[in-house]
Amino acid sequence: MRYLNKILTSLILLSLALYSDAQDVIQPDPPVLDLVTVDPATDDVILKWLLSPSPDVEKYVIYAYENSTAHAIDTVRSAAATEYTHTGSLAKYRSITYFMTAIDSSKNISILSNSLSTLFAEAVSDTCQGRIIVSWTSFVNSRHPATSYDVLCSVNGEEFEPLAALPLTQNQYILNGYLSSVTYCFSVRARNDAEDL
Repeated sequence: MRYLNKILTSLILLSLALYSDAQDVIQPDPPVLDLVTVDPATDDVILKWLLSPSPDVEKYVIYAYENSTAHAIDTVRSAAATEYTHTGSLAKYRSITYFMTAIDSSKNISILSNSLSTLFAEAVSDTCQGRIIVSWTSFVNSRHPATSYDVLCSVNGEEFEPLAALPLTQNQYILNGYLSSVTYCFSVRARNDAEDL
């Protein structure tokens, strides 16, 4: 019996050694970050991506790059997932850059995916000139290029109404003759004539 235990132990150790030698060390391919958009009603950021083509991917890690610091914000534990909502983001205060990695069943981590950033707009009141200056960051996405910007405005909490459609070369809109007794809220969205962004 003791001899049989030694043989079994030797076989198990040999199997483990062979397994560790054959362990997968190949990095999976990263996903492709396809679209990043901010929900104006909640300020949540919605990320959409194309799956990693590697067959043994188990999960995806989503990173945010803000104020010169990158940090993992969540792990999506589904190889088939293609969308994630970042709740509690600070997208209403600044532009946020996102990127991803894929992790396979052997815990190999892909290189970083492409990055995409949220569009951030801010408004400054110029009381001397009686105007509001709305400016925003550029929308850059080679997979879904924008063709123009729409500037929208909500007055005293009412529905957003379009103010202007502007070319991509313009990152500023000036509202002249505003009323100091009125509350204005602005939103800027990138547009593509062929699809919703």
